[in-house]
Amino acid sequence: MASSPSAAAALPGPHPCPFSLASSPTMAASNFRKVPWRSQAVPKQSSLVSSLPGVHHPFDSMHETRLEEVKSLLIEMTLEKKGSSLESLEMLDALYRLGIAYRFEEEIRSILQEHHYHHHHRPTMSTGGHGTSSLYEVALRFRLLRQEGYLVPAEMFEGFKNKDNNNGSGESTFDPDLQKDIMGLTSLYEASHLGMQGEDILDEAAIFSKKALISWEDQFLDVGNCNFYSSSSSNSEEYLRELMKNTLSNPFHMSLPRFTAKNFRTNLFRGSYKWIEPFKKLAALDSNLVASANRHEILQITSWWRDPGLANEVKLARDQPVKWYIWPMIMLTDPKLSQERIDLTKSIAMVYVIDDIFDVYGSIDDLTLFTEAIKRWESMEGLPDHMKGCFRALDDITNEICSNIYEKHGWNPTRLLRKSWEMLCEAFLVEARWLTTPNAPSTVEYLNNAIVTTGVPVVMAHSFANLSSEGISDQILTGVLDGSSRDNILEISRLTGKILRLWDDLGSAKVPP
Repeated sequence: MASSPSAAAALPGPHPCPFSLASSPTMAASNFRKVPWRSQAVPKQSSLVSSLPGVHHPFDSMHETRLEEVKSLLIEMTLEKKGSSLESLEMLDALYRLGIAYRFEEEIRSILQEHHYHHHHRPTMSTGGHGTSSLYEVALRFRLLRQEGYLVPAEMFEGFKNKDNNNGSGESTFDPDLQKDIMGLTSLYEASHLGMQGEDILDEAAIFSKKALISWEDQFLDVGNCNFYSSSSSNSEEYLRELMKNTLSNPFHMSLPRFTAKNFRTNLFRGSYKWIEPFKKLAALDSNLVASANRHEILQITSWWRDPGLANEVKLARDQPVKWYIWPMIMLTDPKLSQERIDLTKSIAMVYVIDDIFDVYGSIDDLTLFTEAIKRWESMEGLPDHMKGCFRALDDITNEICSNIYEKHGWNPTRLLRKSWEMLCEAFLVEARWLTTPNAPSTVEYLNNAIVTTGVPVVMAHSFANLSSEGISDQILTGVLDGSSRDNILEISRLTGKILRLWDDLGSAKVPP
């Protein structure tokens, strides 16, 4: 698996394909990917004292002051009727890129609603023109609205196409003069990543802007690792070169502000906006506070994982609690969701434990008995000790998570969570049986089963349960687990699992000679 910090790295790697023969735990172990065992470094307790509950953090009062200062600036932007200005767009973009937008959801919503209103009440915008707005401004507005769920039409970019210049097919292409506008090109390329099926103009925008940016990039010397941002700034070659390089390699929609904010913050803006310094100071404080909370959560998770009782139950499993924590840390960024991050990490840990049992430590007969025990969720008769230990640990964790959810939301997700583990074990058992036969499954059979063995349906089920205040209906229960529904969020589980499986398989597949 690639060593990226992505959420996908939190789940088990794929089983080798094409399938090799294996009929015993010993033979399965010979094909098992080696990993560090009980060796992952964790934060020292002394570094976490300031983030313990009830202990005053030295940054708390400063952080509150900076929060109020930035909130006042955002409110001022709205009250001064600048809510639809380019400056307000750059303001919001900075909040997102610095990773502090989640602190100002209401203020951001107010400004975006103002932009959405003006978009619908300006004829040039709704008919595909752009009036006096630059490509940079139009593309930035489109991206910010789209990423918050406003279905603004992609046709707003039609005004930037040259009707007299076509690609030979009779269809117009983007105006060649736009290739001189580096800021506009970077903004257009960023916006093109939020296209939906059938929006050909955004596909064209991606091709046009990427080609132009690469051409520009080749004209600049390679320089240091900086960032540039702001239409009112002095566009030095150094900053423009890095702007293009970073846009091409890490477009915002495909990046994580948590990992990119520091570089953006270091060289943020060379303009004169009065909110620049307050934004930078708040981002630095917020980053420290969030990191402190994350370290404390990792300490809790590692303490749980290395508890003598649990360690004895699952002593054969991998020891990678920090790795397992990455996905919850990225998915659930709100500091208030601390318990949810911890609970989700425990679930991911058990996905790994069960994956190891099926990959290494079980015969087909034992694995069949284990799967049946998970389906009944009661009997451990005839199971080896390590499988009994795994079941006991899984039962304890599931009960703990269900209790937390019931206490917070008032509903019991036991049926949902148990069903997710049942489906995971059944899918693992299917793969284990494939390994004992000379005939490999078809591509469709493999992929349909492999989507489940990614662990994504289990993680999705636990995520939805942790965040849902109204319970989950039988219809949603089925859709979340097996992706059988094609409605709304129910498709998320299936598609996320497919993306992860294909991405991971492509990273480990061997090309035949």
